[in-house]
Amino acid sequence: MIAETKPLAEITHEAIRILFREMGVVNTVRFINQYTAGYGNYT
Repeated sequence: MIAETKPLAEITHEAIRILFREMGVVNTVRFINQYTAGYGNYT
């Protein structure tokens, strides 16, 4: 069996759509806000 590889942008779009559907907009936004790029010197 060979799995089809999807572009990362398509996977991200699908994941966010599923989160909206299952958790609602507010909880999805709260979840996504946990993952920010950050800033400053981490060393």
